[in-house]
Amino acid sequence: QQLLSLPGSLRSQALVMIGLQSAWLYAIDPVWTARELLPAADDQGDDGDAFWDGVFWAARPSRMLYPRLKAGLAARSRQPRWQRQHGNVLAGLLLSGWLGERENTQSARHASDVELREILIHTGDELRGQFIWHLEQLLTADDGKWRDQVIPFLADVWPKQRALRTPANSARLADLALASGDLMPGV
Repeated sequence: QQLLSLPGSLRSQALVMIGLQSAWLYAIDPVWTARELLPAADDQGDDGDAFWDGVFWAARPSRMLYPRLKAGLAARSRQPRWQRQHGNVLAGLLLSGWLGERENTQSARHASDVELREILIHTGDELRGQFIWHLEQLLTADDGKWRDQVIPFLADVWPKQRALRTPANSARLADLALASGDLMPGV
């Protein structure tokens, strides 16, 4: 509480470090976290930037916090600064929300097909490329737990607009197909 009451850049530094631990803080005291920390997630100024720097630095999806942070993640995905500086983590967090819990059911997901498609439509080409990279990691992961989600992602989430078909992402999609092994016909 004392750190959050510091002035100026000291408060920003505190928000980065506290944002880094936001999932843990929410697990320990969700009421305090929702009241004192999470308003920074919606802030468009220095507080919001500092909070999100901490969250992206942690680079860990929080299933409990995802519904509360989803709007902020979507907003950051539309801003070129966040796409450049944190694109890999941002794509990973957004994709983890779509993947949901272990049950792999639509009801266990924190982001719907439509929500994620809208994010992909309104973001930059570089961030869309980061999504493709994450899909390739799902295909080649040792546990293969999410492997069966790649084709539904491409069929139901990936935007089909002609304006979004760039040579860079077409090449990335081709690489994804080549890396997909026995899923190649579907991919």
